[in-house]
Amino acid sequence: MSLAVTLCFKSRHVDYTNAFIQATLPPGEEVYIFLPRGWEQPGKVLKLKKSVYGLAHAPLAWFKKLKQGLEDT
Repeated sequence: MSLAVTLCFKSRHVDYTNAFIQATLPPGEEVYIFLPRGWEQPGKVLKLKKSVYGLAHAPLAWFKKLKQGLEDT
């Protein structure tokens, strides 16, 4: 980073960890989870709007978002 500043290069910062966790789910895909321990209510589930770390969809959703961002620049 100091070399980029010294040579007056343009740079961008990307928080990959946060991007991985916050990737949106693909259109048309619905993912439901049970409520966490302590919040359980019989017959209730949560519909996810974003990918969750540890979810099987997370890496693919993150890669699609990364690819789209790289192609847009």
